[in-house]
Amino acid sequence: METLSDDLSVNLVQIAADYLKRPFADVDNPSRIIAVKNASTFGQILPIVEAFVRSPNENSSVTTLSDKLKSLSLSTNCIEKCVDILKVVKSEVHSNKTLHEHHFDAVCDMKWRVDITISSSVLSRVLEPNIIMELTLRNGKKVTFELSVSKFHKLRFTVASLLKEMDLMESKMSAIKV
Repeated sequence: METLSDDLSVNLVQIAADYLKRPFADVDNPSRIIAVKNASTFGQILPIVEAFVRSPNENSSVTTLSDKLKSLSLSTNCIEKCVDILKVVKSEVHSNKTLHEHHFDAVCDMKWRVDITISSSVLSRVLEPNIIMELTLRNGKKVTFELSVSKFHKLRFTVASLLKEMDLMESKMSAIKV
């Protein structure tokens, strides 16, 4: 990695921290320009900042953060400034429940029904079932979509596979924590 000035490195860390606090908000133009001009460095800094901010353990993550920032050829003074900035951001994220939660809408309610097309203008007898699903999201928005029986079974299988993988990952993580 190219050697960057301390001010630019601290600025990139601050931009990464701001992004983690509000990932879907518009980033102001000067910050975006700085991040784009230094995209390769920003691409290395962002995962380091994210790992530190999201980790629950304070002590070991500070030393890991310092080591990773040192591997980016940052000066000791710059690393200290970055660690101080990220400690504040980490406490903000962990104390503010809305920042700590996922930023995706959750499904609050789901309604479904099966419609059977008896005939169409082309065919006199179709008898083809379709599943119509309506999801109500946490923000009040309703999403309605229609699936054929084969697509519904594919959706059902995919969701079941994901749930199985999540359960497997959770059991692996609990085994690691013990």
